[in-house]
Amino acid sequence: MFPHAHIAKEITSSPEARFADEQRASGSAPRQQGRTLTGREREVLTLLAEGKTVRAAATALGLSRKTVDNHKSNLMRKLGVHNKAQLVMCAIRARMVNIPPNL
Repeated sequence: MFPHAHIAKEITSSPEARFADEQRASGSAPRQQGRTLTGREREVLTLLAEGKTVRAAATALGLSRKTVDNHKSNLMRKLGVHNKAQLVMCAIRARMVNIPPNL
């Protein structure tokens, strides 16, 4: 089903690649796997995963709300997810955010 499933996990070191590996292993691979995230997309993903709104992320990064919303849309497309909750799960699985021990 996945012709490149034999590639070692160590070769794919980026968070989105690790997420794609996990998704392949669970049978629900992202539609656009293999695309890399830009540095800015990683920043946006981290802020959103930490609970910031698009507006708050835009303020923190010095960008317009529309620009951050575009980054969010690109992230969703690249990672093959459909909502912010799924984006947060991607960030958690990729260890891009720390989960407090009391949760």
